[in-house]
Amino acid sequence: MTLGYFVPTEEDILKVKFLKEFEGYLWSFPRADHLSVGICARMGQATSQELRRHLDAFVVEEKIPTAGAQLYSHVLPSPQAKTIRGRRIVGRNWAMAGDAAATVDPITGEGLYYALRSGDLLAQALAAGVPEEYPEKLRAAFSADLEFAANIAKKVFRGNFVGGAITTRMVQLLNYSPAFRDLVRDVFSGSQNYRTLKRRLWNQLGITIAEFAHSLLDPRRIAVGATPASENESSQ
Repeated sequence: MTLGYFVPTEEDILKVKFLKEFEGYLWSFPRADHLSVGICARMGQATSQELRRHLDAFVVEEKIPTAGAQLYSHVLPSPQAKTIRGRRIVGRNWAMAGDAAATVDPITGEGLYYALRSGDLLAQALAAGVPEEYPEKLRAAFSADLEFAANIAKKVFRGNFVGGAITTRMVQLLNYSPAFRDLVRDVFSGSQNYRTLKRRLWNQLGITIAEFAHSLLDPRRIAVGATPASENESSQ
């Protein structure tokens, strides 16, 4: 479930905030002529009133003007792994792509890439006269990866790593490690799948730790008193 504002103002900073023990996040995304400011959470985890309170607190904290803002709300597909695996997306004279086929990342909520890619795969199957092959094409391209992501989503948002929330540690690494920023960028863009993510994390672990340590020991950072994100919530 998502809830947000379209705010008629401009800003060049993209913001994301995680809450403790919360399967979702808050955001402020710059658009061409407005800000998209919102919150998303798993259906049933929180009421719309609770989401609204978190959202309005975020708006105040980030000093986002609300004059002329338009409130919006909609539902994103976030199926369980078994649903992704067993759903029917093609039949006689019909097929589904994009949100209709639940091709949305269960962790990030990203859907644009998967909507375009699923439409492309469906078009290829139709052009070849084999629409029945569309589901397998989709699974080979990314559906199996979304199934994997559905299995680990709860661990990402509620799990702990080295004594702190995974989301807090992730934000701290984003602050201090260019290599880790590249990795997360690739996850959000769809070029890094979840099934090989663990291997890539281990392969670049040494670089990430070295960059993290170097940043922490940088005299310029110490001089300005930079501190890691709070253990209760984190933002980037």
